[in-house]
Amino acid sequence: VRYMYGRDKNIIVKMKHPLWWRKFRTESLIKIDHNDFHLRMNPTFNFNIGKENNEKLLKTNTRGIDIYGDLGSKFSFRTGVYENQAFFPTYYNSFIKKNTVVPGQGRARAFQDTGYDYGNAYGYLSFTPISFFNFQIGHGKHFIGEGYRSLILSDNAYNTPFIQFVGTWKNIRYTQLLMALQHSAIADGSNLITSRRYASFSTLDFLISKYWELSFTESIIWEKRPIGQAYPNLNILNPIFLWRTFQYGMEGKNNVLLGFSSKIKITKKLLSYQQLIIDGQQKSGFQVGIKAYNFPLKNLFFQLEYNQVQPYVYAHWDMQNFSQYNQALAHPLGANFKEFVFRTHYQWKDFILSYQINIAQQGLDNDSINYGTDIFTKYVNYNGHNTLQGENTHLVQQQIKLAYLINPVSNMQIFCLYQNRMYNQQFNSYYWIGLATHLRNLYNDF
Repeated sequence: VRYMYGRDKNIIVKMKHPLWWRKFRTESLIKIDHNDFHLRMNPTFNFNIGKENNEKLLKTNTRGIDIYGDLGSKFSFRTGVYENQAFFPTYYNSFIKKNTVVPGQGRARAFQDTGYDYGNAYGYLSFTPISFFNFQIGHGKHFIGEGYRSLILSDNAYNTPFIQFVGTWKNIRYTQLLMALQHSAIADGSNLITSRRYASFSTLDFLISKYWELSFTESIIWEKRPIGQAYPNLNILNPIFLWRTFQYGMEGKNNVLLGFSSKIKITKKLLSYQQLIIDGQQKSGFQVGIKAYNFPLKNLFFQLEYNQVQPYVYAHWDMQNFSQYNQALAHPLGANFKEFVFRTHYQWKDFILSYQINIAQQGLDNDSINYGTDIFTKYVNYNGHNTLQGENTHLVQQQIKLAYLINPVSNMQIFCLYQNRMYNQQFNSYYWIGLATHLRNLYNDF
């Protein structure tokens, strides 16, 4: 992006149709700037083909559109839609069959013999009436923290309907995020949406200095309303931070989780970050990590991160778990795990080389004993539990990707990717080539 406006300038001036070359290489497909009205529109897609263990055919066919813009200085918007058909790796199919959803992308419908058809949409309206207040309403994902993962709220699960208020005063920012959550189940050969719940995430950010920012988050999954009462508990609108935690407690009818986030700017190129979550008695988790930009080389990025979550975190005795569309709202592994993540990428002109490795241990449940991994299982106050209790499993997943950046605006790339995955003693390898616009995070490392 840093050289986007000058890229190909010597070629463009020689082209017979320079406008189309700019659209292809440096601009949005549709670009309108008229007084205070600004509009951008780009096609979104992911066309790839690959193999699993040089045998099973893998394929994705995604088409969509992304539209965003401004209406004056106070209103902005974004919307988009994706339509997909795909043939996934075996471990991905196992997840879909168990949970009835494509990870991060909503309900799955059978396509041909072994594939899936699925669609999803997103969008929001943003209003900033005064400089220190913003209001948003829409359908999308959110992320709290600086990590690759978030132990408080991440973009792991499918989009949620939301309302968000953000107010700033000097070095303090207050965010109130309200979401409607639901569950998807199979009924009579089709998907049934059930268990509608409401969630609130209230975050206070303090800029302690230009080097240190500290955040506190109060997260609540509110009790399910009686049949016939679709509206949430009106106390969800209470703006006083931590008031509801003191009112209801950590082990009451609502599922309360407290989160603490910190980021420290070590140098202009190095950033460290931390998270701590507390989900009642003997239920907690933490994250530590570091990110580096242009260090030690220009255009080199790397990230090291460690995550650990105790058993039974995010679960609840009345099924008020931290989930949306059959997936965890925070970490894709749920609970009762330890994980190490290393990511890096290097860019030279339009070429991008990236590498990632995930190493995780987790204690799995079995049919008769709840060891605290599955957040959808009812929580009972077990005393004396330990992280990794249960059936100990090991996951090592690596991927390396070489891409050529065609257009920075839509992040359109042509790429080839190799991935290998070892789960316990079972090893699988995967190969892909494709053409895609990369405008969203989708996770396959679980």
